[in-house]
Amino acid sequence: MQVHLELAKYHELCCFSEDGNYDKDAAFFHLNCAADCGVMEAIIGLANIYYGIPHDILADVEAPAEMTEDEKTKNGLTYMTMAALGGDRKSMIFIARAYETGDNLDKSNTNSIRTALHWYEQVY
Repeated sequence: MQVHLELAKYHELCCFSEDGNYDKDAAFFHLNCAADCGVMEAIIGLANIYYGIPHDILADVEAPAEMTEDEKTKNGLTYMTMAALGGDRKSMIFIARAYETGDNLDKSNTNSIRTALHWYEQVY
């Protein structure tokens, strides 16, 4: 639901804080809820957070430190794939390149020209 995305943004703007600091965990929770509800902006935001790509929403939030790099990549790939399946062209290209080169894939995935071609074809 869009309300979770807005709550994440309100946290980032310190609307619930008196000291100028916001609760990043609460903001991240609401961003996750919005993504789980299919809000594209949240899905793309989470993909970027997990991959360490600069992002607009919760710009100073990073993936949880206790996660391994492979876990971050796996989550990034999951959210990037969700965005691609939702029609986001940049995500389609990102996924296609990942499968073409093997970069940005977790250990359970390997590069696949067939999968890369599938995503390149979806762009057009």
